[in-house]
Amino acid sequence: MKNIRSLTTSVDSGVPVREDRNGSVLVLTCLCLVGLLAAAAISVDVGYIQVQKTRMQNAVDAAALAAAQEISHAIRKAPIGENDPVAYARGNARLVASRVAELSGIYVDPEQDVMFGQRQYNHATGKWTTNWNANITNAVKVTARRTQDDPSAQDGRLKLFFGGVLGRGYTTVKTEAMAFVKSRDIVVIHDFSRSMNFDSHFPLNNETSSRLSNAQVVSNMRKLWDDLQPPGIGTLDFTQQHLTAKKTTSGVTATCKFRYMSCDVTSTTSLRKVVLTYTNGSTSTTNYSGSQKTASVTGTRDISSVAITSLTTNGQSTVVQTLSDSASEMIACFGLGTFPYSGGSWTGYFNHCHNDEQIIEKGYRETYGGISFVNYVMRSLSSHSQTPKIARSRHYPFTSIKVGHELLCHFLENLSFNDRVGMVSYDTNHRVENYQNSNDPEIPNVDVRDEPISSDFTAINNLMKYKQANHYSASTNMGGGLKTGIQLLKDHARKGSQPTILLMTDGNSNTIDSGDSSTLPNNWNWNTLFDFDQDGTANYQTNDSQKRYVLKQAYEAVKAGYIVNTMAVGMDADRELLKAIAWMGNGIFIDVPGGSSTEEMEQQILEAFQRIASMVPPGQLVNTIE
Repeated sequence: MKNIRSLTTSVDSGVPVREDRNGSVLVLTCLCLVGLLAAAAISVDVGYIQVQKTRMQNAVDAAALAAAQEISHAIRKAPIGENDPVAYARGNARLVASRVAELSGIYVDPEQDVMFGQRQYNHATGKWTTNWNANITNAVKVTARRTQDDPSAQDGRLKLFFGGVLGRGYTTVKTEAMAFVKSRDIVVIHDFSRSMNFDSHFPLNNETSSRLSNAQVVSNMRKLWDDLQPPGIGTLDFTQQHLTAKKTTSGVTATCKFRYMSCDVTSTTSLRKVVLTYTNGSTSTTNYSGSQKTASVTGTRDISSVAITSLTTNGQSTVVQTLSDSASEMIACFGLGTFPYSGGSWTGYFNHCHNDEQIIEKGYRETYGGISFVNYVMRSLSSHSQTPKIARSRHYPFTSIKVGHELLCHFLENLSFNDRVGMVSYDTNHRVENYQNSNDPEIPNVDVRDEPISSDFTAINNLMKYKQANHYSASTNMGGGLKTGIQLLKDHARKGSQPTILLMTDGNSNTIDSGDSSTLPNNWNWNTLFDFDQDGTANYQTNDSQKRYVLKQAYEAVKAGYIVNTMAVGMDADRELLKAIAWMGNGIFIDVPGGSSTEEMEQQILEAFQRIASMVPPGQLVNTIE
């Protein structure tokens, strides 16, 4: 019987051909197994690489976001006066990125693998671009790498399981992640009302709650007096003095020092009679005999003039000399020249010293000097058109606000986050501050009208540096200031930036724009907008039309997606209103109560402005590395 497995028939010849194929399937199977094992090895290594890459990517995502958040945090916590907040923040951000990656078991070199740059929107291309290693910093990129030749190093090449069989025992892996802090367009809305000079004079009782002691206000007045150095002031000193009138007739010299209801009289010869004439026209007489040459005479009301009768030098007759408590006598007594400021007069100053309720209350009635002069100027002549030199003189709390504004500009410039800042002022009216042109060579010209929300921080600082309280007018139109600030952002905020408002005041809104209404929108809901404690009931409501007008404007900012921060300065600011606005505007409310001195208030204001400047938005991841 033939072996069927080994016998085949030739098709062509029909002659049987014998072939021995024992083991051929085994060889084929072995070859297939080698291929399968190679594929399995590759699959294991590829999967391992992918797992490691995913771990590294997750780590750098977390590290980049943490670094960006730390930039924000470090800037907020930077010490007051820190000259380079960016360097301070970068140092902290590098360490945080490394530590966060380490928590995932991934090594990041804080010096080599953490990079900073500037990310901004290009309006021409409609795309975001990042300039790495730029001085302006608002972006951070974190890299995790396994690329070093030494596989035992923390960033050494990744060892494969089966790659060595194929001649590649190691491979390199690298992942990156980027996060950035959104730049801000900040509009600072400054209160320019007259109340911003109340700490440098004696405001009326119905104008303010007293915060400073009399001595502290007088100290501030002294600073202003020294800065003003008013011309034509004669022999007037800062210390208050009584008016001493003097007259010489027929060789006899008589003097009278007026002290409101009393006076001190002297004569170079013997006195015989002193007649007091009061402001209501009535008189009283005191007679003298003997050789008395001086006398203190007390009347019953305000003395307007004194008639002094003295013996002549030969003693044979008498001479009568009348001296008046008048502006002309005051001018002669102190050798005053032309009144130094427009809108005022020495007569106006004289009347102020006689009749001002605070001058009387503080014990300075009918005395003349720096205290009463500063009080007169700041109460009656404090606008820029009347006394422009006040703008370059220390007057509080406005000067403290100017110092805070300067710190804000300086901080933002050093921060280098590509922030920009604009300025609005309000009083009775409101306007964008974007232009300054002065004939005074000491005042720099500024023109940012083409870019009123500007990165020219020096220009924006100079717009505030040479302003004064009551620069334009006296009242407080807080809602109008907000309205102008909102419009400024609508017209000039950059795409992709975070529009931000800082509204500050030391008082209460007391006027609104003519023709405007304080009626709130139809969809207004107090319980939704002002539920601070989340119990379903509003923690703030008001029927005051002035306050509603301000809230109405703030609501427009909220609808536009703007952050609204508020700052209350001094005891008279409407804290509850400002707190409510900040709550509604997703911002922060900063209270500057003022402490017990101007120095304390100024320090609090500096801290407040730095806090606002450092409230940069939280970091956010970017999907693609630019």
